[in-house]
Amino acid sequence: FFGPGTANANLLAIGSSLGAVLMVLVLAVDSYRVKEGHLTPWPVWTGSTSHVVRNLLPLMAGAAVMEGCFFVDTLMAAMLPAGSVATLSYGERICTIALAIGGTAAGQALFPRVAELAAKKDWDGMTSTCMQFTALLITLCIPAVLVFQVASVPIVRILLERGEFVAADTLNVAAVLRFASFQIPGYILAVMGSRMMISLKLGSSLFVTTFVSLGANVLLNLLFIQWFGLKGIA
Repeated sequence: FFGPGTANANLLAIGSSLGAVLMVLVLAVDSYRVKEGHLTPWPVWTGSTSHVVRNLLPLMAGAAVMEGCFFVDTLMAAMLPAGSVATLSYGERICTIALAIGGTAAGQALFPRVAELAAKKDWDGMTSTCMQFTALLITLCIPAVLVFQVASVPIVRILLERGEFVAADTLNVAAVLRFASFQIPGYILAVMGSRMMISLKLGSSLFVTTFVSLGANVLLNLLFIQWFGLKGIA
């Protein structure tokens, strides 16, 4: 809104960067308030810090591999007819809204409790909590999937159909969105499972899991493209 000239991609990048800076400032202020003004003058490297870093490295590597799944999807979509990359991107991005809201919220809400139970070695409590949370998430996710199955066309039309994005594009993106929405329950449960593995200090196992996911993604893309075309990638 406030950028000079006509809207363009550069303004979007600048806005995103400024937003990230503002988020850091808000978190810094909140951290200061939580500590009631008593901050460590200078961070001290301790054995606990080293332990955190050792757990962090496999998680960073695993996250990089999972991002590779999206890169692979884009590369394989580029081998299909013109417009396939954009169609896939639009369809998956709309689905990502639901994934970000549900997956991030579920993971952040569950993690403190799971970490506390892991620290206490309360395995029965952890199992009970996760099973109940799983049942709740599945109950909430199924209606979301059904909404995308039934209303994908009007959702895409309302969000995207204007300018160069015409009715034919809406139908193509809606078809991808219907397939992409099936991942919602699995994705959110995977986020929950990853939080459990982190709390149990199984970062290396999570790293191996991401490699398996990447390989499965490539093989399943090749298989389903033959059956469904671009929708098979989703």
